[in-house]
Amino acid sequence: MRNGLLGIAMMALTLVGTAAGAEERIDLEVGQKRVITVEGLSRVAVGDTEKAEARTKGRSQIEIVGKAPGTTLLLTWGKKKEDRKEYTVVVTE
Repeated sequence: MRNGLLGIAMMALTLVGTAAGAEERIDLEVGQKRVITVEGLSRVAVGDTEKAEARTKGRSQIEIVGKAPGTTLLLTWGKKKEDRKEYTVVVTE
């Protein structure tokens, strides 16, 4: 029961774009772009795509674009399970 509730809470945080405990912070203004490098990139996800968008650029780069003011979570996965990283993306006007 407790594990089920924890799973639901984690999913809810991702869906609303809250980024508690993220490893790194990326600050952007609306319309601004930033490219980050993730070696061995295999997957990318953004919690709230109305706040930010992520586009892959080749096999190891991600372009993040600020779309609307707010905060969301960017998740990246590498080839290994332990290569998962979390980024807090904060978009301002």
